[in-house]
Amino acid sequence: MDRKTYDLLHGIPDHADYAAEAGELDAEDIPQERMTAVLDLLRNSDDDVVRFEAAKLLTSWGIFEGLVALSESMEKP
Repeated sequence: MDRKTYDLLHGIPDHADYAAEAGELDAEDIPQERMTAVLDLLRNSDDDVVRFEAAKLLTSWGIFEGLVALSESMEKP
């Protein structure tokens, strides 16, 4: 996983000292560009780990598409 992808999936802004991980960010601390980039990872990454991490993060942010992806990944053997 490259640095840019890692930062998208795990980065926490300096001012968000309340969050221990990216999934704990408040909506106002998640720029639309980041949300779009994480959705793009979920939809287009060739890496199963990246897609799983993106789905998990999106689910924690309340994005239904992330939950659907997590559910589908649990159904596959």
